[in-house]
Amino acid sequence: MTIQRLLAGERVDASLLTYNFRGFHVGLAISGPEGSITLGDRRQRLNSRLLLAKADTETTWGWLGGDLRGLRLDLEVLLAEEWPNGVAIACGEPSEGLGGWCLTHRQALAALPIAQAGPTHLIHYRDVALLAATLHDDLLSSSLRRSYLEPLEEERDGGLSAKNTLRAYFKAERNASSTAAVLGVNRATVRNRLVVIEERLGCSPDMCSAALEVALALDAIDTVGHT
Repeated sequence: MTIQRLLAGERVDASLLTYNFRGFHVGLAISGPEGSITLGDRRQRLNSRLLLAKADTETTWGWLGGDLRGLRLDLEVLLAEEWPNGVAIACGEPSEGLGGWCLTHRQALAALPIAQAGPTHLIHYRDVALLAATLHDDLLSSSLRRSYLEPLEEERDGGLSAKNTLRAYFKAERNASSTAAVLGVNRATVRNRLVVIEERLGCSPDMCSAALEVALALDAIDTVGHT
């Protein structure tokens, strides 16, 4: 397959693909049996050339090729689209030339598991780069789970209350009152939960928020994978 050989760094004649590898590109990774059809149906609405290839029965690889302005407009179009259930799309970052074509593809593939975990159907690599890197680093992901998830899971409810509180707390930009409103409890309850969480983790959620948020995101992906 010409595309796979190009991605492997082989020298091949790519003229049959009718795609310009000299411009800018955005890699796409689409999951779902109807992914290629769903994206192909939007072809006429796009400013850029669209290159699609089936990787397997559930995954499609794609690239948008053109100038930066057109690519950014196309990403806005895709972001505004309503996608059917079962279809998830991850986008790499705009990159130039054949090397950029390969790089943005790798970024899209790295981000695809996060798109599959939802709740949004389409995500950009730049928004999940840290989490994507963690997913592909066994040492880091295992360490985060052991340091931040396992202590919470020692609670009687398996850490469910603590995790929900932390997710709401971070989403509310660490505002206890807003967190309480989202959870339907009072502010004192949120504060008490945060104290217990700090005791479990050995650090304040505010002080270890970056690592803790990534750990919680890993947990969400694990939960989706086991449902």
